[in-house]
Amino acid sequence: MAHSGYKPVVEAVSCSGCGMCAEICPFGAIALQEDLPQVNGEDCMGCGLCVSHCPADSISLLLAPERGIPLDVELLA
Repeated sequence: MAHSGYKPVVEAVSCSGCGMCAEICPFGAIALQEDLPQVNGEDCMGCGLCVSHCPADSISLLLAPERGIPLDVELLA
């Protein structure tokens, strides 16, 4: 399995601490600590499920060049 080349970043101010991101993460890479999600960078594959399931839109994906070059699906077409 290859990393996506992205990493999730949590905006603590807008995060409601609902825990949906931790529940949906298929890699178990997110845990709530004091009602804020903490991402384990070793386990996270940058899939983006946490981003798409965050009801407060408090998580976004940023490039993670240290994790490899993201796949450009347009080049595959």
